Amino acid sequence: MKEATGELNMTVVTILIIAALAVIGGSVVVPAISGAIRNSSCKTMFGADAANNVRAKKFGSDWYCCPSGSSAQDDCQLLEQ
Repeated sequence: MKEATGELNMTVVTILIIAALAVIGGSVVVPAISGAIRNSSCKTMFGADAANNVRAKKFGSDWYCCPSGSSAQDDCQLLEQ
């Protein structure tokens, strides 16, 4: 009986570790990948000459491509969804 309880405990610990890794992966890795994709899209929109000076920014619920250092929405172009 003790052996079965020990294996059940290890199963629960394993499930908790997998769940924790999934939460960390979902909250750290996915946003980083999404940001990289948005920034890449902005660089494509603005062309190679401005590629290093363009970043994606969120105004309200929409994403915009803005020149670096710009904080006004008027300076930016709407990123195609």
